[in-house]
Amino acid sequence: MLLMLQTLLAERFKFTAHRASKELAVYALVLDKSGAKFHALEGAEQACYPMCLGPAPLNRLRQRDLPSLAHYLTRLGADRPVIDKTGLTGTFKIELDLPKIMGAAIEGGGPPSNENVFRATVDAVQDELGLRLAATKSPLDVLVIDHVEKPTPD
Repeated sequence: MLLMLQTLLAERFKFTAHRASKELAVYALVLDKSGAKFHALEGAEQACYPMCLGPAPLNRLRQRDLPSLAHYLTRLGADRPVIDKTGLTGTFKIELDLPKIMGAAIEGGGPPSNENVFRATVDAVQDELGLRLAATKSPLDVLVIDHVEKPTPD
């Protein structure tokens, strides 16, 4: 599907682009002073985590690795990408208490905003996992558009 889209863009819009590395503002997911408050998955636990047989716990946010957690935080509403800079590799039992996060996000009444949910999740990541977000700059791959034209009428 993506190849067909690339062909369509190239033929119809004379679209050309290239990838480049650019220094951008990011949040680095790093270990807090207290250290990691989660453990590596082992054996049978690793085989089924985060989705084991039976009903999934609705009150827990579960991730297997730190790059996945960083990606989740980016999608949740960070104003810049979140990248894993913990130096920890492997699979882990990473869980956050969703009712606690939502409770913190609705403080002051009313429905929780995306910004409040993101802030509450970042606080939970620090309190429950021993990780924090540090504002920094890092080289990231970006797509640079070289050329594009208005399409010709069919």
